[in-house]
Amino acid sequence: MITMLPKDIFFLNSRCISILDSVKNEIILINKSNEIIFLNKSAAKLLGNDCSGKKFDSFIPKDEISKLESAKKEIKAVSLKIASKKYDVFIKKEEDYFTLTLEDANYVESAGKISLLNRMLNIFSTEKDLKKIIDSILEELLNFFNFTFGGIYLVEGEYLLLKGQKNVPINFAKKVSKIKVEGNYKDIFEKKSATMIDYEKFNPKEAKNFGIKLLVSVPIINEGKNLGLINLASDKKITLDPKLIDNIDKLANVFGNIIKNKESEKSSKINEDRFNAISHITDEFILILDKEGKITYSSRSFSKLGYEREELIGLAFQKICKNCSEDLLKKSKAVLNIADSIGSIHLFETSINTIISDGSTVLLSRDITEKRSFDELIKSEKNKLQEYLDNIPLIFLALDINGNVEMVNKTGCSILKVKKEEVLGKLWFDNFLPENARKIVKKTFFAAIYGEKKEYAQLISNRYENEILCSDGEIKLVEWNNSLIKDNKGVINLILAVGRDITKEKEKEKEIEELKKTKELGEMRRNFLMLVTHELKQPLTPIMGYADLLKENIVDIEKLKFLDRIINGGQDMLDLITRIINLMKLESGELMFNFKEVSIQRIIEEALKKKAAFINLKSIRIEKKIKDVNFMGDFNLLRDVMLNLFDNAIKFSPEKTVITIKTKAEKSNLKVEVIDQGVGMEKEDAENLFKSFKQSEIGRKRGGFGIGLAMSKMIVEHHKGTIHARSAPGKGSTFTVIIPLKKDLGEKK
Repeated sequence: MITMLPKDIFFLNSRCISILDSVKNEIILINKSNEIIFLNKSAAKLLGNDCSGKKFDSFIPKDEISKLESAKKEIKAVSLKIASKKYDVFIKKEEDYFTLTLEDANYVESAGKISLLNRMLNIFSTEKDLKKIIDSILEELLNFFNFTFGGIYLVEGEYLLLKGQKNVPINFAKKVSKIKVEGNYKDIFEKKSATMIDYEKFNPKEAKNFGIKLLVSVPIINEGKNLGLINLASDKKITLDPKLIDNIDKLANVFGNIIKNKESEKSSKINEDRFNAISHITDEFILILDKEGKITYSSRSFSKLGYEREELIGLAFQKICKNCSEDLLKKSKAVLNIADSIGSIHLFETSINTIISDGSTVLLSRDITEKRSFDELIKSEKNKLQEYLDNIPLIFLALDINGNVEMVNKTGCSILKVKKEEVLGKLWFDNFLPENARKIVKKTFFAAIYGEKKEYAQLISNRYENEILCSDGEIKLVEWNNSLIKDNKGVINLILAVGRDITKEKEKEKEIEELKKTKELGEMRRNFLMLVTHELKQPLTPIMGYADLLKENIVDIEKLKFLDRIINGGQDMLDLITRIINLMKLESGELMFNFKEVSIQRIIEEALKKKAAFINLKSIRIEKKIKDVNFMGDFNLLRDVMLNLFDNAIKFSPEKTVITIKTKAEKSNLKVEVIDQGVGMEKEDAENLFKSFKQSEIGRKRGGFGIGLAMSKMIVEHHKGTIHARSAPGKGSTFTVIIPLKKDLGEKK
């Protein structure tokens, strides 16, 4: 059975735990109350990783609990059903605890195997010398399997070296030792399991000389690495049960863990020596504390605080650390207040690590007392500077040579519409410039940083402008003054930028420029009006006057027709000029409106009189559905609106059709509709009718300049009304004017 170690050693001995975890059998440690206090990996796999602290009773049927209690009293094996599977449970009492070793009940070799395992585990856990472990293991294996000869070889470099032997002839031992791993034993290592060799067939000469008839070679492998070889030889031909071979393999795996642990211990010793050597020459302050917080190791650096290493060893850490606490030592980093030998406090910036295997704590520290004082001074000065910068009405930025923001003031944050923490550490170009400006500003910045003279001059120019991007997407224009901060070698390491938001200034400049252009345009309009009035309109008046005089003395009907055409053409020309002048006056706001109470019926009748000749010419019938309404308006200009609508309807109506005119008061508005039975138009053309000099395709063919309806829209809108057209090809058109009937509609302009 397994011989357990004392309680305090058992839980701290990582080597023993590692061995138990490598054993394929389930090993469980319970107290008198059957509470599970330890289990190896195999048992955890069977019962679950979270079963520690639970009662073992909960994993067996209730009717078998009494069998377990009886077996505990008599310290004997018992067959139990555990987690739905039958196991033989081997029990051993260890002080106040019981060790339970589980074995598949169907495995006939269990008793002998467990006995061997326990004896070997006793060797592993009590013996420290590897040579003695090898000799003892070899003895146990030969006795258990009833073999004659045996040898254990470990890999060193590329050779197998003999490390232990039992009953092996000297000449045979010499021949086997120093054999290359990739030689005869390559297949065994690749197979990774025990191999039985008929030695009389394999090597007849040596079999005869040494009396060896059967050789069992078992590779020692750990984590895929070849550690060595166990050779067990017999002077008899023995038939081995495959399960027995399996046992040897498992024991070899356990032995492999022991060798690996020994190598780790050796490596640890070397590393410990190296650690001591390094810690003595470094300026870092190193302490190791045990679980109780006592100092078990001190580097020589503590002599700077007036301590000898010997006087610190065994001292409680809290004696020299004035802010020491259990919670503080659980952190990964902390600032510790360490007292020197005369009681002065030093600040130590400390990294804290816990060694899992034995619970020790390693403190790696550096004295930052002077640095902290200096940092606090710098911080104070920096805060004063920040306070000053926050109060200036300019953007202040500090960028590193990669363009990352190291400092920004409140004004900058306010203009960018962000919090300070949303700016600091961010790349300025990619986060706070519009996408279309990033490339050129970046190029200038980095070219200046890396010594391009042209870009350098541009970057430190007193008037360098570029756009910035606010968090809400708004674009602002900033004028920058930049300074480049260099180190004592002349290398640029910081860029200071002071910016002034000139967005509103630029907008005002733009407004002034636009006003200037508007003024110039107004002057051009007035000059054009004068040109039209004097150069076009003025000559027409005498032409039409002379034509009227000629009519008085001519009786020839043909000649009179020609004179009428001259007079009508001149009148059309005057009307067109008048319309152009009025349109331009409307657009510039120079046309005077004469608001007074007017009658819609009278406006319509006056307009129809002017268009009577055209109506009669096409034999068009006018259908009136007029309800007279009085309202505030400019009589002459509203009459021009009606003239334009009638002219449009007559122009596009076929002969002998009807034009309907409707008026009515609708709620607080006057509604006027002019409906024709003309050719109609597309919806897109109807929408463009009221734009200056815009016409439909049919309109261009029928004549006209696209002035009348545009002017009508402006006149109606000055009356705070609306005008629109509804039409479809081949279905005529309806023009609708709506004007409010409020008494205070307009003012004289």
